[in-house]
Amino acid sequence: MTAPAIVQQHPRILFFDGVCALCSGWVDFVYRRDPEGRIVFAPLQSRPGRQVLRWMELPEDYLDMMVYLEDHEVYTRSGAFLKIVGQLRFPWNLLRVGWLVPEVIRDWVYDRAAEIRYRVFGKLDHCLIPPQDLQERFIDLEDGNRAEVEISPLGDEEDS
Repeated sequence: MTAPAIVQQHPRILFFDGVCALCSGWVDFVYRRDPEGRIVFAPLQSRPGRQVLRWMELPEDYLDMMVYLEDHEVYTRSGAFLKIVGQLRFPWNLLRVGWLVPEVIRDWVYDRAAEIRYRVFGKLDHCLIPPQDLQERFIDLEDGNRAEVEISPLGDEEDS
């Protein structure tokens, strides 16, 4: 199945850095506060993540931002965060007042957090392996179903 077909089937997809402990914690946070299952997930390093990034004409190796698709609209960085919290239950949805802050300021704060996330929160040895209850919320572009995704690390080949 093609990336556009998957986006059509899953109108809300959160793409995240799968080796970032903060980002993986964010996925767990969203999962627990979205019991209706409106948002599905895919690590940016996964085959689905890379395919959709390519389709959206974003760099496949750019892991310093969260990417959120909602109804064919792409949101990144602070915009992604605010769109996601707007989907969550009270009181978290109140954070959407952040839209009142100019984007340049919001994204500056987001970028500073992205720069230090590995130092402060750590970097995982491998991409998030979701627990059984979370696996159904991960997408697989090959067949369009929600499933455990195959992970391939980015940049590790050059480091060895």
